[in-house]
Amino acid sequence: MASVFRQQGSPYWYAAFFDGTGKRRHRSTKKTNRNDAVRVAQELERLARKSEQPGLDERSRDIMRILEEAGTLALRGALNESKGREFLNSILRTASGAEADLPSVEQWLRGWVEEKRGSRTESTYVRYESVIRSFLDSLPKRRRSAPVTAVTVNDIRSFRNALSAGGRSPATVNLAVKILRTAFNLARKTGYLTHNPVDGLDMLRQTTAEKDVFTPEQVATLVETAEGDWKGLILAGFYTGARIGDLSNLSWDAVDLKKRAICISQKKTGKTIAIPIHAELRRWLKATQKRKRQEGAMVFPSLAGKSAAGKSGLSSQFKRLMEEAGIQGKLIESSGGKGRNRSTLSFHSLRHSFNSAMANAGIPQELRQRLTGHASKAINDVYTHTELETLRTAVEAVPAVSEPG
Repeated sequence: MASVFRQQGSPYWYAAFFDGTGKRRHRSTKKTNRNDAVRVAQELERLARKSEQPGLDERSRDIMRILEEAGTLALRGALNESKGREFLNSILRTASGAEADLPSVEQWLRGWVEEKRGSRTESTYVRYESVIRSFLDSLPKRRRSAPVTAVTVNDIRSFRNALSAGGRSPATVNLAVKILRTAFNLARKTGYLTHNPVDGLDMLRQTTAEKDVFTPEQVATLVETAEGDWKGLILAGFYTGARIGDLSNLSWDAVDLKKRAICISQKKTGKTIAIPIHAELRRWLKATQKRKRQEGAMVFPSLAGKSAAGKSGLSSQFKRLMEEAGIQGKLIESSGGKGRNRSTLSFHSLRHSFNSAMANAGIPQELRQRLTGHASKAINDVYTHTELETLRTAVEAVPAVSEPG
């Protein structure tokens, strides 16, 4: 009959019982209440005697001992999912020599991000891969090689807080957390996880209205200050709302001056948007088209193929152009005084300016969304005569920044 006793210096009761071979055993119950300890002691004795039942072969006895250890942890309230997976692997190894097909944290995340190669744009893949690599680097080596079930919300929280302390903006930090949530959500759907560890983490509070808009007067000043292809690129940004990477790689094949429309392929979404050409942008395009034009030639050849990022990238070039024009936005300080400060004005602000100008002119949101590419309509829907004229009216509502030449 199991009994309990106390050892000097320990707050817990200990169980004393005999196993199936008659051997006396002592185990801590991890209980401070005597009645709770007695119940644990009785269960420990039952498990121990069951594991030593006569007639069991050695393999069966080993499995029973593993179950006994798991039961002991469960009684103490110390059996978690990760430990449970270890016990399951031990049983499988003992029974058949195999193990549960459970990937490690690193195997799962690197495999997940590799699946994104080819199914996402190169820039999106690079962003995903950077987040996954940074997260894995934030974990000790033993944690990276542990089963994917070992990831906890504290791991995610520590990573998030490290990014924030390093000067990353709340938007950047939240994007990293969302990428991890997507990766672990697939592990949950696949059956490796019972819950997504990221779901227990709140997003950082983001500053609203971080991007400002240019006034028509500021756009006019930028165009006047700019030289060469930059003049046209600024006009195109203001009158199409397209992103700098999509515009800088625009070919003449996508421009139809007779129909007064541009087909812009959005690298971010994979969509192609038909946008009517504003009269002022059309004048610049017609003047530029007088140069020798070849099939497949770029509209902005001196800017085509260049990256938007980096110190010598297009975004930095535009920032320097703003400085020459005497235009600056409000500065947003980096988190914790680390990292780089950001301006509320950038080339992307031309996209906001395009949308805001139409909104101020009373253009319905549905049309604005279609022009900026936020709607999921196909290009054929846009290219009906009625719709194109409706969209043309919307684009012409954006004010001119210079007098007709």
